[in-house]
Amino acid sequence: MNDIYTHYYSNSRHDGYINVVPNCNGGLNWKKEFSGYAEKHLENRMILVSDEHIIIDNMSEILCLDFKGNIIWKRDKWYGTQVIIRDKIIYYTSSSRKDRMEAVTFDNNLVIEDFIIWEIVEGSYLQLFEPVRDELIAQVQYTGVQEASIDKFVIYKIGKKSLGYDWNKIFLKEASPLIPLVNFEKSFLLTATHSEVLLIDITKNKKEAEAQKTFPLPSSAGNVFVSSSKDGLLYFGYAEKDKVILKCYDQNGTELYKVEDREEFVDYNKVIAPPILVNDFIYLLTNHKLICIKDAKIKWVISSEGLPFTYATG
Repeated sequence: MNDIYTHYYSNSRHDGYINVVPNCNGGLNWKKEFSGYAEKHLENRMILVSDEHIIIDNMSEILCLDFKGNIIWKRDKWYGTQVIIRDKIIYYTSSSRKDRMEAVTFDNNLVIEDFIIWEIVEGSYLQLFEPVRDELIAQVQYTGVQEASIDKFVIYKIGKKSLGYDWNKIFLKEASPLIPLVNFEKSFLLTATHSEVLLIDITKNKKEAEAQKTFPLPSSAGNVFVSSSKDGLLYFGYAEKDKVILKCYDQNGTELYKVEDREEFVDYNKVIAPPILVNDFIYLLTNHKLICIKDAKIKWVISSEGLPFTYATG
């Protein structure tokens, strides 16, 4: 896998694509049990595989195992924060300070420390955490900022040795309804206010970031999940009443097509991950269904048979 996030993402575009095929036939090769504090917090985190290493993102630790299940090393991180693997470097938030990024190699050599994650204060959390060597693109959400008593979020790009932002922008009285993404192939950041989707050119170094493209948010009914293909198409997955919906847009905000499927669990948290893009297929995951879409039509649907799905990476 490349460019892996450990919350809703599997890469910076959120498309969920896995570009390696595991060498297994479905049989159990080994089993590993973790005791103590870590054991309580493993159930909702991801296991990442890269370069013959298995990286377990615990809520408070990063564990590195070999393919036989032996623990090679482990490091503490800030509770509940993201972990990213890119170019055989593991990025995470320091366990000692919530506003500091660190990075280690697969051999546990520290290559970045004390990289300041700007805008992190009490009552804020990272929605976008996109490190690229000595740079960081981030979005920070504030909820009920004490001095202003309002929601707001901030997007920015900054270099490790920078004395200021490459660019930044503050959105007042806003809580972003989706997890932002970065499409490096097409050089844009996608975020959203409560009503609009915004595409921002990440290559321009104007001090205040302005959206090059905006269009209405596909839904105002609740959480919206979004992913993007390498060619820049945008895929939005969300639920409205008794339906789950996939919409495909181009970068100008033109709706190319829409696919719907009825969901019997009304007012339930239906869509739980960004649309997964694999070649010409698109997969939409709900708590109770996996929907396969091709050529703007549903090809098949698999039911969870009572036990809810929780996550998928591709």
